[in-house]
Amino acid sequence: MIETRVAVVGAGPAGLMAAWALARAGLAVDVWDAMPSPGRKLLMAGKGGLNLTHAEPLAKFLERYREESPLAARCVAAFPPQALRAFAAELGVETFEGSSGRVFPTDFKAAPLLRGWLRRLKARGVRLRVRHRLTGLAAGPLLTFDDGATTDAPSACVLALGGGSWPKLGSDGGWVPLLEGLGVAVRPLVPANCGFVARFSPHMAAFAGAPLKNLILRFGDREAQGEAVLTADGIEGGAVYALSADLRDAIAARGHAILHLDLKQFLRNMGFHSFLESDNAADGLKQIIGEPADLVFVEYDLLPVNGVEFTRFVRHGKQAQIRTVPVVMVTTHTEAEVVTSAREAGVDAFLVKPLSGKNLHVHLERLEKVGRLPSSVVREQKSLRVKQAHLAVGDIDRILDEIGFKREHTVEAVRSTENRMLTDEEIASLFSGR
Repeated sequence: MIETRVAVVGAGPAGLMAAWALARAGLAVDVWDAMPSPGRKLLMAGKGGLNLTHAEPLAKFLERYREESPLAARCVAAFPPQALRAFAAELGVETFEGSSGRVFPTDFKAAPLLRGWLRRLKARGVRLRVRHRLTGLAAGPLLTFDDGATTDAPSACVLALGGGSWPKLGSDGGWVPLLEGLGVAVRPLVPANCGFVARFSPHMAAFAGAPLKNLILRFGDREAQGEAVLTADGIEGGAVYALSADLRDAIAARGHAILHLDLKQFLRNMGFHSFLESDNAADGLKQIIGEPADLVFVEYDLLPVNGVEFTRFVRHGKQAQIRTVPVVMVTTHTEAEVVTSAREAGVDAFLVKPLSGKNLHVHLERLEKVGRLPSSVVREQKSLRVKQAHLAVGDIDRILDEIGFKREHTVEAVRSTENRMLTDEEIASLFSGR
């Protein structure tokens, strides 16, 4: 009887799972890998707790696959998240569902799962061939490896070669020219589940490594709830990864993207529940005119004008209800020029990121005490309408005409002779009379 033998190239989770399925079907399996040991990225993921899957409703889960959702739906239907948890249990690893819906091993480690997996494969007769990098693939199939002498001619071959995200752990994308040379169309490799570089001010350097809990992040019409971590260069973490494909595509198309931190979660924790929102200046200002808001939050880094200019539009509009609405600026910038220009433009409070519910409440209480907010808003925690103003690139002159703003109304900010970073105490002192 001729043995049916399959070669699996790649000893990451995908390759190991393919080997397990083939071995259970009674086939002989060889697993080849370029690294000295299998599952290296899996072990690295264990340092972050090893998020195995998600317990959210399946329809929502499949949305994460974006344009590949139809293919993913067939795969996930055959092996749903519950099956993955059952598989881990078979390997001796119990799992649990976290508060975010993500599923982790109870010990947050990858090594026990990988050890159990390799034991099962060995018991099924699967052979592991490490330190062999695939360098040639021909019809047959015929596999050639980097020592120039080792070849393999299996009955069939499964390629589980990974992406290009972590060369040190084996994912270097080196297989792309190999397949293209055979006439196989390969999509360009692009980042996914990645962090991003952000244009932070020097103020944020002290917060590198700081966790951000219970966030709602928003980009376009998509939002993600979870956690993130500030880094020396930007931001990363689960909530960011959920939006990373959309952010990536926007950066590729426009050179930049604005990720919004939704303040509603902070305000809900304080008892507020009524909100107005807009992603462009014209609609936002019309909302304030049509539905007077108790408070306006505005970021500094906006396009095509910054948050200081936006505040000037509000203060010098022809509608009285716009001119008097309290404005709170939210930013990472603490440069003296930014802070003083915000104050002179009419900003009532200046909040420096990263935000905390306690700091936000302190500022709202101060606005209440000086009469800028109705006392019942903070004391009784009644509904608070909030407009998060994010200006999009567009016809700014048309926007100005709509709200009756003339450019000659612009108030020149007091310029600091030394544009240094102000401390929290200095900022609080500048706005203490507001």
